[in-house]
Amino acid sequence: MARKRATERVMLRREAAWDLLHQLNWSQGDLGREAGLSAGYVSLLFNWDRSPSASARRSIQKALGVEDFDVLFVIVTVEDDE
Repeated sequence: MARKRATERVMLRREAAWDLLHQLNWSQGDLGREAGLSAGYVSLLFNWDRSPSASARRSIQKALGVEDFDVLFVIVTVEDDE
């Protein structure tokens, strides 16, 4: 039987990101273009299927005009199979 190992991942705060997109009248695709990321990658971030890289986090923060990491991102603990 495989053991579970807890790891921490940074994930996008979807609600906060949606609020900012609505304020800017942007779509996920617009965010991708402004942040230099593909629309597919941005979709994966919103669906919690991917954890954004450090450079992607910085690009998203810059595109949305957010300086504080905690506004857009949360650290979650997930269990992975070893």
